[in-house]
Amino acid sequence: MITLIFATVFAGMGPAESPLMTMLVERVSQETAFVIESRTDRPDSSNCDIVLRRESDLASIKFNTQKSRSLDIATKSWIAGLISATGTNPTTFSGLPLGHNVHKADGRGGMGFTSRAGLYTVQISISAYQSLPGNPPTFSIDDRESDQQLIEGLTRFALAAANGLDSHVAEPLNVAGTQVSTVTGTAGGRLANLRQYCQAKGVTVDIDSRASKATFTFQGRLVTIPLAATKISAGQTWIESDDISILRAGEWFVSYAALQSATQT
Repeated sequence: MITLIFATVFAGMGPAESPLMTMLVERVSQETAFVIESRTDRPDSSNCDIVLRRESDLASIKFNTQKSRSLDIATKSWIAGLISATGTNPTTFSGLPLGHNVHKADGRGGMGFTSRAGLYTVQISISAYQSLPGNPPTFSIDDRESDQQLIEGLTRFALAAANGLDSHVAEPLNVAGTQVSTVTGTAGGRLANLRQYCQAKGVTVDIDSRASKATFTFQGRLVTIPLAATKISAGQTWIESDDISILRAGEWFVSYAALQSATQT
C-alpha cells in the first residue's frame, strides 16, 4: 500500500506540482516496499525533495534534484561540493557510466550518489535505522545489492527525466526506410527514439526499469545503454555519445550517432 503525504510549495500560486515531481512520484511509487513520507516541490527553481521510508526495517531514502541557472554555475557548484566530500569515489555500483560527474558513498551505515548531467544535480542516499530500547542507534542495510540497484536506478531516472524536460523536438530521421522521432538534447546532440530505432533495425529492446538500463542484440553483439550516460557499449567496446540518454514522454532517447556506430554491419 502506498501512502502519499503532500507538502507541495509554489510561492504565490498555492499548491502546484512541477512535471519533474510528477514523474519522480510516479517512479518511486513503483517501489511498493517504500512509502512516500514527504515531498516538497519548488517549480520556480526546478528543485524537488522526496523522503521515502521502508516500513520493514525503517530504511530511509532522501532524494533531491536541483537545477542550476547556468552550466558554469553547475560546474562550479560541483567542484565546490567535492572539496567537502568524504568517503566518495567516482564510480557507480553497476560499473556503468552515469552523467557528466558522479560520486558514490558506500559505508556500513548507508550509501548514496551525487551525480550531475547538464544543469541538473541529483543527490540520493539510503540508510536503515534500527535500534533496541536502551541501546544507541545503529545503522544497517539488509539487502545491499538490491538497495544499490535501487538508488542508482533512481538517480539515472531523475537525471534522464529532468534533462528530457529541457530537450526539444527535432526532425525525424529515416532509418532503414522507417521514420524515427528525434529530439535535440541539452548538450545539442541528436537523440533518436530508442524503441522506434530498434524496430527499424529489426531488433527487440529490453528495458530494465529498476536499473534504468536498456539492452538489445544486433548481429550477435550485445548493445547496452545506461540511462543518463554519455556512453553506450557494443560488445566490449564503449562508444562515446554526443549527449546523455534521456526520457521524454515516457520514451527513451539515445544518441543517434552512437546507435549508428553500435549497429554498423
